[in-house]
Amino acid sequence: MSGSTHSCVLTSLENPLLNGLSLGLQNFDAETVGLQSQLFGCCGGGGFAWHESAQGYTRCRLKTRLKRVQSIVDLYRQRWPQHPRNFMQVPASWAAQTLQELAAVIKHDHPPASLQYTPQRQQPSDLWAKAVALNWRFGVEARMLHLGHIDNASLHAFTAEAEGPLALLVEQVDKLWDPLYAEALEFIIQRAYNAEAWLWIDLVYTPQAKDEPAQDLNLRASFSRKIQKLKSAHPLDSLTPDGQSRLRSLLGRNWTLPTGVNRNA
Repeated sequence: MSGSTHSCVLTSLENPLLNGLSLGLQNFDAETVGLQSQLFGCCGGGGFAWHESAQGYTRCRLKTRLKRVQSIVDLYRQRWPQHPRNFMQVPASWAAQTLQELAAVIKHDHPPASLQYTPQRQQPSDLWAKAVALNWRFGVEARMLHLGHIDNASLHAFTAEAEGPLALLVEQVDKLWDPLYAEALEFIIQRAYNAEAWLWIDLVYTPQAKDEPAQDLNLRASFSRKIQKLKSAHPLDSLTPDGQSRLRSLLGRNWTLPTGVNRNA
């Protein structure tokens, strides 16, 4: 009996008009992510099926995509054990918009890098859901990194060579005044730039309250002005000129400080 690719949802996953970041997947709350086997009519979720034209079994990318999704889920549980919620439970409108955004980036209709802001420290970002969608819906090898949990091994694995298209997603980008984090982010930017990889950065930014004017005009006033200048600077200004130049090239624009909570600024 020949396999029928027409009854397999895998052949249609890259269509952003089909709703659902994880269409065909289930059990994100369980230890192992599962398949909705009825949507994979040619193989029942096995990843290979008999084809008359080839006179043999052919294997597709189903298991590769599923393995990458499982890796993202396992990493999320490792990084955010205090947030056990199903991070794939997102509003349908956001999911639909995200699929359109990802498709536009992959088709090169949008710049290869995206910068978004969050006021939440020690909170998981929506990049986890995007990483699953990139791996599952679009077949892109998408990797996640929490900048606050880097070491040489994790940075090497995150930026290692890929077999095909690569997307790098970095959350909790913070404390760039620390050379450890600034240099790590610069390395990631350089890797994305050289490898023509896609890059998403989730930058922690908390708007500062306006300082009260100093009462005297000497040392206190001078110190207050210096502090205010540091607060008004963009965190990415801590990068070297080369790092800033590469990131601007990837973003296709410059960056500005957000006013209030401004995601995808």
